[in-house]
Amino acid sequence: MLIESSRAYGRGLLLGVAQYAQEQVGWRIDYQERELQTGLPAWLEHWEGDGVLARIEDDAMAQQLLKLGVPVVDLRRIGSGPTIPAVHTDEPLTVRLVIEHFLERAFQHFGFCGFPGVDYSDRRAFLLRTELAVRGFACHVHTPPTATPHQWTIEFEQEGMASEEHLTNWLVGLPKPIGIMACNDIRGQQVLNACRKANLRVPEAVAVVGVDDDEVLCGLSDPPLTSVAPDTRRIGYEAAALLDRLMKRETGEATDFYVPPLGIVTRRSTDTLVIAHPGVAQALSFLRRHYREPITLKDLAGELCVTVRSIQDVFKARVGCSLHEELDRLRVGRARELMRDSALKLETIAAACGFSDPRHFRRTFLRVTGQTPRQYRRGSQRDRLS
Repeated sequence: MLIESSRAYGRGLLLGVAQYAQEQVGWRIDYQERELQTGLPAWLEHWEGDGVLARIEDDAMAQQLLKLGVPVVDLRRIGSGPTIPAVHTDEPLTVRLVIEHFLERAFQHFGFCGFPGVDYSDRRAFLLRTELAVRGFACHVHTPPTATPHQWTIEFEQEGMASEEHLTNWLVGLPKPIGIMACNDIRGQQVLNACRKANLRVPEAVAVVGVDDDEVLCGLSDPPLTSVAPDTRRIGYEAAALLDRLMKRETGEATDFYVPPLGIVTRRSTDTLVIAHPGVAQALSFLRRHYREPITLKDLAGELCVTVRSIQDVFKARVGCSLHEELDRLRVGRARELMRDSALKLETIAAACGFSDPRHFRRTFLRVTGQTPRQYRRGSQRDRLS
């Protein structure tokens, strides 16, 4: 196996391969810790095996693997060409999920930020522009001032960090509010950092979706990054199953197998709704900025250009819930994040989410979710172990 372990995507693939291997008899796997752009290991020259699972970086790597004279299955479909079968994410469906996610939130302006010159990024940019054009929308695509040729993905990512000022200026000049798809979570985090530098409110002015759902990276982003979750375990499992058939000579056809993504994991970088009514938009923005504080609707009155009473009905008509219900939803949503991703005590979580006391937290959480906080935490822990 020539699959990186340095990123969440590669680790997911490895788990899928491991699951398939455990179901077989007589499988032996040769593997060592890898980064994405690590070259072929020296031991491969004298290796005696029956098949290869690889994340193939370029044509040179593909040709070297073909010289081994054994079946090869690619889990990246970038430089391997049509002669090597591949198992990978359904990219058109990935892009459609992002578009639907933004349209559900009433966005009318869209953008893409990637790494020009990186094939998966260019492919996603093309698919996004094409699909939006079919729906009658334009797409603003970020283009860096200079296109420096690189060999490895990580070099493009490092250059993206170095050109933050250009990215910031691009974001400032875009129509607002706008939904931006980043080519991956690393680029998504860079977009969020640039928004922070430009004092652009996320998600009210700029909403951002990444790809890969790297929980660590998405959690380190400020605010946490919404992302498309690929089904990496299934990709790894299906790739191992395909390699098994090739080694048994049950099939010899080079073909691509597309695995649908699991869906979009919504976090705060897109937790918004585009509202034309100025009073409702003000109220929604205030709640999203201050829900972690012990605020009441009386505090909201000083923020609005109209009275709270005058927008109660129109808020429910536009947003789909009352002001109180939206405040509870925001607080409970944040509490669920903290219970899922941390070991903080429930009392600490209640205070961090703006609840006046633990009893208020428990009552509100039960009303919104149908579970107590303890029941939810136990369930999320079981899901992680399964």
